[in-house]
Amino acid sequence: MHLSPPDRLLCALIALLALGAVGLRVGLTMQEDGDGILAAVWELVYFFTILTNLLIGAAFGAAALRGRALPAGLGLGLATSILIVGIVYHVLLADIVDFTGLGRLADLLLHTVVPLLTLVQWTVFAPKRDLSARQAAAWLAYPGAYVAYVFLRAPHTGWYPYPFLDLGEQGLGTTLLWIAGIAVFFLAMGLALVAMGRALQARRG
Repeated sequence: MHLSPPDRLLCALIALLALGAVGLRVGLTMQEDGDGILAAVWELVYFFTILTNLLIGAAFGAAALRGRALPAGLGLGLATSILIVGIVYHVLLADIVDFTGLGRLADLLLHTVVPLLTLVQWTVFAPKRDLSARQAAAWLAYPGAYVAYVFLRAPHTGWYPYPFLDLGEQGLGTTLLWIAGIAVFFLAMGLALVAMGRALQARRG
């Protein structure tokens, strides 16, 4: 499916904002820590927010360059993931760090602007004909792989990227409850988007 000119422009904008925000965060981390670019990137790819914005930037950038829409399942998974980034941040994490200046701009782009624009693109333009509950469930593999990555990396870093994954502070039982709760929320968000997509497809049809 070829992208319409407005859709192509929006995909390009989303890609530029997502990748630009990650780049800005890398620069700020280098400045704050006094480390080189590789150390800053390695620190930041510990965060689900950064990884998801990188995926958004790469996928939407490729779509804009090729002029072809993302497959329905990929669009569903990316939309679900970036919406979870925004919602979890604003509900659980926004009060932990008080960003200022360019840090606040990067924070706004990563957690608010990119999620909202992705939702707009998905709602208005993304193909929805082949959406299924199975696709929504399959995307649980992404946050599942991320949690495994955190638990493998944490013993070497000595810290956790998110407080609800901190085994030392929360304990195993509480951490597992947080993981289960977020997994249920992730699946519910995906299923809600599938239902929404089917309704929109039926209305257009």
